Amino acid sequence: MRFGRSEGRWCPERVATQLVFGAVGVDGRARRAVESAAKALENLRADVVVGLHAAIPKKTQEPGIGGIGNIQTRRIAATPKAKTASKVAPVHVRRFAERVIARPTVTVQVQEPKQKFVRPVEDCFISSRYGMRGARHHNGVDLAAEMGAPILASDGGEIVFAGYDGPGFGNLIEIRHPNGWTTLYAHLERSCVLRGQSVRQGEVIGLVGSTGRSTGPHLHFEIRDVEDKPHNPLNFVEEPYHP
Repeated sequence: MRFGRSEGRWCPERVATQLVFGAVGVDGRARRAVESAAKALENLRADVVVGLHAAIPKKTQEPGIGGIGNIQTRRIAATPKAKTASKVAPVHVRRFAERVIARPTVTVQVQEPKQKFVRPVEDCFISSRYGMRGARHHNGVDLAAEMGAPILASDGGEIVFAGYDGPGFGNLIEIRHPNGWTTLYAHLERSCVLRGQSVRQGEVIGLVGSTGRSTGPHLHFEIRDVEDKPHNPLNFVEEPYHP
């Protein structure tokens, strides 16, 4: 073996071994042990180089430029196309963004009544207000009045229900107004209109009674918006005077 070379290549391990043995005298067994270790290191280095060779793409291998062993590598500059491609979002992200941008934005707005509602009973007083009543929410206002007192349409519109609604409201009238809002009139003694009929604001539609769940003659009056959400009727009608 030539000094410092192994299979035509310079080997630092073998150079170090030969320099040590040249300066220090050792027996043959120690020499063979050191050479065996140097050979093992050289084989390990060769295996690492082969692994790197397999891992590096062929296009990046270029002989003649410094590298590890016989494997020469060079850095490939990123092309403008590659830089642009690296900034592009994944396909599923782009598709999701396109769906969100294309999706129309729907905003639901509650349209306030253009005209003021009128109080459905003229001579009355409030026996129960809108809001919590015990453990339950009272969705309207109770207007106590004499039995048989006329009930007026709070606003013009179409009668969508007129009849007996059950043990809760008893005789009930529901009017849908042009703006989409509705008014409910419950506990009537009787109805004076039919379903599908058109009525004007202030027109008599029924008589005050005490049908359904009721303890005395009164009108349960509700105002609901286009989403069927109840509102305090006293925000829209004049509160009756009660000394």
